[in-house]
Amino acid sequence: GLEERFRVFAPGQRFAVGGLEVGTSAPSHDCACPVGYWATDGTRKLVLCTDTGVVTPEAREGVRGADTLIGEFNYDPEMLRTGPYPFHLQERIRGNWGHLSNEMGGRLAAWAGAQGTRRVVLAHLSQGNNRPGLALEAARRALGELGLGEKDVELVSAPRSEPTGWFEV
Repeated sequence: GLEERFRVFAPGQRFAVGGLEVGTSAPSHDCACPVGYWATDGTRKLVLCTDTGVVTPEAREGVRGADTLIGEFNYDPEMLRTGPYPFHLQERIRGNWGHLSNEMGGRLAAWAGAQGTRRVVLAHLSQGNNRPGLALEAARRALGELGLGEKDVELVSAPRSEPTGWFEV
């Protein structure tokens, strides 16, 4: 039945799905029970780290060992500051329970790259407060600060309105 297709879990739990081990973590976001995910077959690891205002220690641990990281690059601070959002919404987005800026996403991408991650997908870009080029620039800058470049870590922008295509993990 339909119930067999669902699994109830609490953030932080691990479970098996087919031949994959799935791990979960609680990001820092102001919604009911947000969850970050990673999945591995024991050889390769894919991580989703979005909808978070800060990278929690649990999320960082989940990112460790990722081959591919889908990470949040939600907003450019200057675009957010000068954009149409009212101040209270800007504060929510910038806050610890909101979203990661391009700079914060870049720092996570660089940290992941230093741990061996070979692809970072820049995800959850705000339509009104970001542009793919700004997110990519922030990621390149953060990688460069650690002596890494796109020969070490492939960067792929995932704009909201178009698919990225398939990736082999």
